[in-house]
Amino acid sequence: MTNVDICEKNFKKTYDLNCNSTKHLVNWAHKKKNCRFIYLSTDQVYCGSGFNNENRAFPKNIYSLTKFISENITLSLANSVIIRTNFYGFFPNHNNSLVNWFIKNMKAKKKIKLIKNIFFNPLYVNQLCEYILEIIKNYNIKGVINLGAKNKISKGKFLFKIGKKLNTKIKFTFQNVENLNLKAYRPKNMLMCVKKAERLLKKPMPSIDEGINDLIINLKQKNVFE
Repeated sequence: MTNVDICEKNFKKTYDLNCNSTKHLVNWAHKKKNCRFIYLSTDQVYCGSGFNNENRAFPKNIYSLTKFISENITLSLANSVIIRTNFYGFFPNHNNSLVNWFIKNMKAKKKIKLIKNIFFNPLYVNQLCEYILEIIKNYNIKGVINLGAKNKISKGKFLFKIGKKLNTKIKFTFQNVENLNLKAYRPKNMLMCVKKAERLLKKPMPSIDEGINDLIINLKQKNVFE
């Protein structure tokens, strides 16, 4: 369960879907020999200043709390890997994703409120998959690892860049997240330090612009705006 505002209103359901489901899978994995368990977590467990190392988790909403609890359930497996990340892409069957929501509103020529004071370093989904495959192949990687871009950007500027590269006229305003009256608290700094990932994988993490360029190529190949 990933909708942050719905999670905030439904702790029991969120705990059941995010934590109890993880517990069932981990219990199954305990019965298997040498089972490697990889759990996808979230950058929302961070809210400190600068780029957050893996030991600086401090969840502040129900969604991130249940993800953090699920991480600890998973870590009971000696062979487990927790991947904290934030990823984006265009998903035809997932209209609530950040990029899908943005494109839908651009097509409808709606005025879009872009958040200027939340910072993150997400990966394009294809990039994330490549790094996950590297982790799967490397049995020496265990524990918690951040996977993100090597630089930072605000959520508003991120979407603005996508719109600009698509040569679309965007009706927008930049606003602070506090002015949007959202149900759940949003961390303003979800930046992940990726030095551990670069050291273990022996390769640099990509920049945000590299990911956006790959996304634009994918959108044009799918004729999203036709």
